[in-house]
Amino acid sequence: AAAGSRETPLNQESARKSEPPAPVRRQSYSSTSRDWLA
Repeated sequence: AAAGSRETPLNQESARKSEPPAPVRRQSYSSTSRDWLA
């Protein structure tokens, strides 16, 4: 899902609503993943 959202701009916008951008996911993925997934 992450790889697909990066390549396709249309999916990228939808991904932003459900999950944070790539750089943010790398920095604090363990801590943000709970909030985004929840």
